[in-house]
Amino acid sequence: CGLYILIHTLTHKKYREGRYWMKMGLFLLISVIVLGPFVYQYIRVQQDIGFSRAGATGATLSQYLATSSDNRLYGQLTKPWQKIEGALFPGILALILAMIGLWVIWKKPLRNSDLLKDQRLIYTVILISSFLFGFGMKGPYYFLHRYVPGFNGVRVAQRFHIMVMFALAVLAAQGLHHLLAGLKNQKKFLALGLVWSGILLEYASIPIPMFNLPGKSEIPPVYQHIKKIAENEAIIEFPIPEKLFKRTRIESLRMYYSIYHQKNG
Repeated sequence: CGLYILIHTLTHKKYREGRYWMKMGLFLLISVIVLGPFVYQYIRVQQDIGFSRAGATGATLSQYLATSSDNRLYGQLTKPWQKIEGALFPGILALILAMIGLWVIWKKPLRNSDLLKDQRLIYTVILISSFLFGFGMKGPYYFLHRYVPGFNGVRVAQRFHIMVMFALAVLAAQGLHHLLAGLKNQKKFLALGLVWSGILLEYASIPIPMFNLPGKSEIPPVYQHIKKIAENEAIIEFPIPEKLFKRTRIESLRMYYSIYHQKNG
């Protein structure tokens, strides 16, 4: 949102208007009133415990070729590049449509009243910047981590991929709109159905693994004992798994149990 406001301000020269600054001032005042108390608590806790990270893990180029292992179409094919939180492949159809969308919005002539001037800049900037930030400390995210407050608490920089997919979705919609524009209704619906089916096939990740969690009456007795420990006691659970994929499954269950006993781990 901030990026959109900045680009809109510059491209339409809103900074010359006094009314614009009055609206921005009101917006900032409301934001401080509504969000200020929450932001203050986060800052206070961060300062009290000295919470910060030396860096954030970033994506690799190979992860942009990987899907989850559950993907029916690409799961086995991309297995060599699969890592936890590293399934970043956006799909062939989405990429093709987004490239067409980029070409269309940059080729189309602009009118003074046309919002396309904002849209083509904002989604192009989001796409490129989010892709680069996803590489973590090996990319321009390094400067965010070092100089912008709050970013030194981020653990996984490749989650910027969410914004990459957001930009791709909008650009792909532009590309699809362009392709369908010259077709008659019957052919348009047929083409739309084929594209929709193709994307659904590429994204089909089934069956999704499901695990049953024990209810309150099934909590192991040791956690009932932990619940009785004094509040100022900390606990640690052994063994600590060495491999990350095992750690995720075992520690996730332990975190679930901590909801019951509510002690610091």
